[in-house]
Amino acid sequence: MTRTRTNLLPGDRFPTLTLEGMDGTSVTSEKFTGWTLLLVYRGAHCGICKKFFRDLEKYRQSWNDLGVATLAVTADSPADVKAFLKEAGYLGDAAGGLTIDQMNSLGVWITDTDQSGLPYAHPEPALFLIDPEGCIAAAEVTTIAFVRPDLPALDMGLKFLVGRDIRPPYG
Repeated sequence: MTRTRTNLLPGDRFPTLTLEGMDGTSVTSEKFTGWTLLLVYRGAHCGICKKFFRDLEKYRQSWNDLGVATLAVTADSPADVKAFLKEAGYLGDAAGGLTIDQMNSLGVWITDTDQSGLPYAHPEPALFLIDPEGCIAAAEVTTIAFVRPDLPALDMGLKFLVGRDIRPPYG
């Protein structure tokens, strides 16, 4: 199978995403006016995602206090997102319904139904740090479930970068 991917790079403008939030309202990536950490995750079927969000919650409030909002997105329905993140103990903003076109615009790896056995395609993990101007400051796109950012290192980096308002944060 031939696949083409968009490779978003630091300095690129982050594409606008509009998804359905857990409360049924529309959530857009443009809602956040400061720093945003957008986390793409596989979905409710992924036990590694559950552990990741449980661990992430330990940092989320201090990042919010620093001025970094978090938004978790996936292809699951908003109801599944809400149930999954509640079970994981994650209290941050989240949205579901990520489409294949949106996954492609982000350049994330997509696991299709033939590979996963699920009734819909899902994204593999990715992280995008978006600056207040809407540009990508950092990106990590993975191809498999068990590759995730090191949260203590991410915490240290966010405190260094955002806490000092280093410009530009890339290259």
